[in-house]
Amino acid sequence: MLLTTITEHRTFLSQAAGLTGNNRQMRNNIRYSQYWDVKCPPVKRHVIVGHFVPTLRGALGIHRPKRLVIEIEGESSSADLSLHDEDKVTVRVLRPKRDRGKQWTSPFSSRENGDDDDYSSLGQVSVEEEEEESQYEGWMQYRHYTLEEIDKEISPNDTTWVASMGRTSTREVREFHFETAEEATAFKDTLEKLRSQVKERSEAYLEAFRISQIKDHSIALKPIDAEKNGDQLQILVEIVSATDLPIADHKTSDPYTICYLGKEEIHRTLPIFRSLNPIWTVHTGSLFLLQTSAEALFATSGLTFLVKDYDSVTKNDPLGQIVVSAPKILEFADLQPSERLEFPLTLLGQHRKSSTYLHPVLYLRFRHASKEDLSFLSRLQNMRRRKGIGIYAGNVFARPRIRIVNPLQRESRIDQGQRVYRVKPYPDPERPDDTKWLTAKALDEETLKPSYNWIEAGSGRLGKVYLEILSCTDLPNMDIGSKTDAFCSVIYEDCIVNTDVINDELSPRWPPWSQRAFCFRMAHGSSQILIGVFDYEIDKGATPIGRVSVDVTNLHPNTEYVLVFDLYKSILDNVRREVGKLTIRLKMEYDSFKDVVLGSLQIPSLNYINLAKKADFRCAHFVCYGEENLQRMDMEAIYSYKAEIEDYLSVFNQVGRAAITVFLWRGHVNFPGTAIKLPIHSIIAYIVASSLIEDWNRLPAVFFFSIAWFLLATNEHRFRHPSPWHQPMSFTDIWQALLFGDMVRPAIISEHENESAVRRYKQALLKRQEEEREASERAQARAEEIANLTSGEGMEDEMMETKLDSQCEDNVAKQLQLAAREKMESLNVAKKAFMIKMEDFSKTKAIKRYMFGKFVTRVPQFKEYRYKDNPLPESTAKPFDMKLVSNLIMARQHGQALSGHMIPQWSGAKEYEHEE
Repeated sequence: MLLTTITEHRTFLSQAAGLTGNNRQMRNNIRYSQYWDVKCPPVKRHVIVGHFVPTLRGALGIHRPKRLVIEIEGESSSADLSLHDEDKVTVRVLRPKRDRGKQWTSPFSSRENGDDDDYSSLGQVSVEEEEEESQYEGWMQYRHYTLEEIDKEISPNDTTWVASMGRTSTREVREFHFETAEEATAFKDTLEKLRSQVKERSEAYLEAFRISQIKDHSIALKPIDAEKNGDQLQILVEIVSATDLPIADHKTSDPYTICYLGKEEIHRTLPIFRSLNPIWTVHTGSLFLLQTSAEALFATSGLTFLVKDYDSVTKNDPLGQIVVSAPKILEFADLQPSERLEFPLTLLGQHRKSSTYLHPVLYLRFRHASKEDLSFLSRLQNMRRRKGIGIYAGNVFARPRIRIVNPLQRESRIDQGQRVYRVKPYPDPERPDDTKWLTAKALDEETLKPSYNWIEAGSGRLGKVYLEILSCTDLPNMDIGSKTDAFCSVIYEDCIVNTDVINDELSPRWPPWSQRAFCFRMAHGSSQILIGVFDYEIDKGATPIGRVSVDVTNLHPNTEYVLVFDLYKSILDNVRREVGKLTIRLKMEYDSFKDVVLGSLQIPSLNYINLAKKADFRCAHFVCYGEENLQRMDMEAIYSYKAEIEDYLSVFNQVGRAAITVFLWRGHVNFPGTAIKLPIHSIIAYIVASSLIEDWNRLPAVFFFSIAWFLLATNEHRFRHPSPWHQPMSFTDIWQALLFGDMVRPAIISEHENESAVRRYKQALLKRQEEEREASERAQARAEEIANLTSGEGMEDEMMETKLDSQCEDNVAKQLQLAAREKMESLNVAKKAFMIKMEDFSKTKAIKRYMFGKFVTRVPQFKEYRYKDNPLPESTAKPFDMKLVSNLIMARQHGQALSGHMIPQWSGAKEYEHEE
């Protein structure tokens, strides 16, 4: 037996395990090492399908040289067997190392073919393999184990040590033969002494945990009598992602992660194919519940996370691993719950040589599992078992309600000399006899009455938008043998709702007692209301008729709007065809208009709508994007985009006319009380130019002032439009709200207001656009003529070369090196931020799939459409007292917004639990 310590053989320890870079620094923390030379036959038994099975090679009895090493790794400088808090004990099995470029020859007895430790069959050793392998003075690492992965078995004699080693499916039974009984006894005594110290340390940890549990009950989820069941822990663990993993295949890796508690495997993720920066989601097994007692947890070294590369044919290669100790797990769960924690991976196997330039990291999260977490995980397992999708799908989607009626029943009749019509979808439940049959005029009057039942939807907190679908007119007939069964689907931010279905009507009216009124919670002031009209089909879902986008940014609060829109199918066509009209009633209520204005300075959040059925997804996609598939670039879409760009070119002509107005000092702002027009913009331009010429240091101030000046000019241009539906809120109202917290005054717009002036304005605009188009064509033709005349002329540029002296080149090289280093640092910061965004996006997308459905459509974040849907002249606006509708909310339809990490919180989860 040869005993070595850190003080006696520093060289042996500094070269241990052949690890480099960060991993070598970890190996340099070894403060105690002791080894024995032994002989070892092949594996006696190994695990197959969970059972130990004898091996054929183990019966041959061929002994091969090995070396057993016991190491203690820790921060302490003492070189004895005493264990400290963070010390780790490792038992390594070494084998003789081959020389580079030479056939390896055993210094021990000759070998026979068929031994699993026959190294001669491996051939010559390459330079890379030598760099990778261990430098234990002629030895290299063959296996390594922790104490908990080694179980002692009955030995046949005093010079033999038999043990089962490894984790679960990789366990194997091996024999080690020492030269003398004294060496075997010394090895066994050292092992048992370390085991007893580890046990004492675990008991101390457990006692400290129980004391802290008494002081703070939040440390453990279920404090139970320790004498009966122990201190039960339920910790939610998430394997978030990994970065900079080594390449195991040709160009990439297929990583997956296995989690061990001691030697037992407790969780395994699915592989992420072709990725060196994998992100695991709930779909690939990122979440698992650690259910164990505190005693069992502290009896192990903690959780071991092993990252491996998946191969369908060959053996899965280990990439790296980390060990999170039991005290650290509880510390992270208590003090840093759900926080993204970074753990550097220790490279394994053939990838250890990459540690000089590769620094892989595994990201994890820990927290104590709540009752909601346990409930969700239970439902998630049941959903996966049934291969279903959409745990809360029924709670976020208000389906169109249809009333099955007799197709032969009469739709109208003559009553007291007047034609009356059957009220659809059903009469008022409170007065069924009076509202079963109504005249056309009485039905219109009933439609305009306040709604009875409101459905609240959405997740915002800035205010509320009250929407009522009143009627549609002149819809096309989409059925054969009957008429259109119309209903409306509405999308606002993260929620989707539907009205009742009106059977067999081309001009349906939704009465106030039907499902037509919705109260949306606002999260951003510029969010649009998207409305689609469909024909309901029982067997095919729904057939789209038309859609409209309602822009609420120009609407005033505390105002009742009755808006009429034309319905269109397309959002790209150069000439859109009307398919009917839609009438809605809209009211807006803000908690604080100041918060709405300040919130509009931020970019709207990206919203996705998840649905469980494909038919519902088709409806939602049409509401958002019309009948075109914007992801497919066909010639029709290309021509439409070309025409849209040509329309935008008219902006340059408007800018040109504005510049002429400024330069020629033309009046454009009426002086109060007179017909005199003042050249306000020309005066501003003169003052700004004069001050800038006097002092060019004012250029930054002039630049920022010009932005405000441009916004004011644009607002002024929009106010010149004669239609009140094109005019925005004034900057005066906005500034008063910001400075004094005043609410914007309600709007008053009468029916057909300024209709004749609007008609003349549009005709003049079309005429001017036609003239500008003809002028552009003439200029283009003239440019082509000039190009043809000068096509033969050309010039050739001469190339000049300059030479720098050596000193200049050195300075340039240093500057380039410094710039490259700064660029790499900025790229690393950007990469980390991008990785976090990708993690949030991927994990939210995956968990919303299980919560709400697998069919996803993106709600437009901005006004992405070519055309703006403006209200028709018959629309009206008048002041309204919002207190009249605030107390009429009868149902709640939650949005799909999620918050938090690991298992994100959904606002409707508690109500869902209550309903169950």
